[in-house]
Amino acid sequence: ENGKSENLWYEEVIPRSSKFYFFVAVPEEDIAAYEVEFEGYMLENIVQIGANATIGYGFCKISKML
Repeated sequence: ENGKSENLWYEEVIPRSSKFYFFVAVPEEDIAAYEVEFEGYMLENIVQIGANATIGYGFCKISKML
């Protein structure tokens, strides 16, 4: 009514084919161990980011670029 939102958060639905890029910073001495853990889990599983998993939102596949 007055233009003020009482919502605690906002949601945005993005197209299914959207691509997001991110980097992971790891101390140089931990790179080998982290790569094993990262590749062993993140690259082998579907990851859910955010909420609404029960309606299919937030699911993504992560792949390594370098």
